[in-house]
Amino acid sequence: ALTHEAEGSHAIVGAELELQTDVYRLEEFSELILYAGLALAIVLIGLLFLNGLGRLDSFLRPRARALGFVRPLIAGLLVAGLIFFEPRLFGTGQAVINGLLAGDVGSSVWWILILLAIGKAVATSLTTTSGASGGAFMPSLFMGAAVGTGFALLVGEIWPSPIESGA
Repeated sequence: ALTHEAEGSHAIVGAELELQTDVYRLEEFSELILYAGLALAIVLIGLLFLNGLGRLDSFLRPRARALGFVRPLIAGLLVAGLIFFEPRLFGTGQAVINGLLAGDVGSSVWWILILLAIGKAVATSLTTTSGASGGAFMPSLFMGAAVGTGFALLVGEIWPSPIESGA
């Protein structure tokens, strides 16, 4: 049964926009090494995103007046090019996040998911520094889901006892 607040949010955004995942249990103490590695991977992507965003903003801000309408036009074309080559970068990415959290990765390999996270960082940076409206919350979740899933695929190939999913 849904609470009154949950019913209200379902009416606005729909149930398909909820982030859904399984429950994971720590089976062995040694698996903490995996969580530390995952944390480092997420921090690296986060730093890349923030550094890229800051550098692009520092470059464009003093030139904003001179560039005028060309700035959002160029950024829009660059983002459109990224989306043309990788359609999963379009929009908020909630469906992609839910798919990754559900383990629906198809034939993806770990490095493609890392590139997907980097692509989302670039697209978000271009969008927000162009003067267009956009945020960083959903892109951050998208990047985290892509890096986390990519990390799990990589570790699944080399770790003797991968983390088990439980209920």
